[in-house]
Amino acid sequence: VLKGLDLGARDYIAKPIKAELLLEKVERMINKIPGYVLIVDDEALLRGLLEKIITRQGHKVLTASNGREALQVIEKEKVAMVISDIKMPEMDGLEMLVKIKEDRPDLPVLLMTGHTGEFTRTEAIAVGADGYIEKPFHNYEILSKVQSFVYPRGA
Repeated sequence: VLKGLDLGARDYIAKPIKAELLLEKVERMINKIPGYVLIVDDEALLRGLLEKIITRQGHKVLTASNGREALQVIEKEKVAMVISDIKMPEMDGLEMLVKIKEDRPDLPVLLMTGHTGEFTRTEAIAVGADGYIEKPFHNYEILSKVQSFVYPRGA
């Protein structure tokens, strides 16, 4: 048992296995799965690039092309974090951020922009963003943010 835990097992069940205990432990493990990373950007090329980068690291990804669509996804799916562009048609990232934080204040939202003259890190954090990144960015910048938000230390 200890060797299995040392090798990375999250839990164990001793034989003979009782069905109720097995179901309880499986349900507990399923509930620990953090959920999807939701990528929100009106540029299909960037959405696809981010999806590939994040999926390669073993995360489940959903995408949306604007804030309104993202809010619909969040209502229906188990989302662990949101990565969103700020400047988008229909509903921009800042308006979406405010609506997300009203309903789910603990849901991490990382805002990104290529319009650094219009939006600053300070403004993004002031309206509730959990992080801010400027385009163009390096893949490792996005991946490190995803890791820190989806799997926070001590979780």
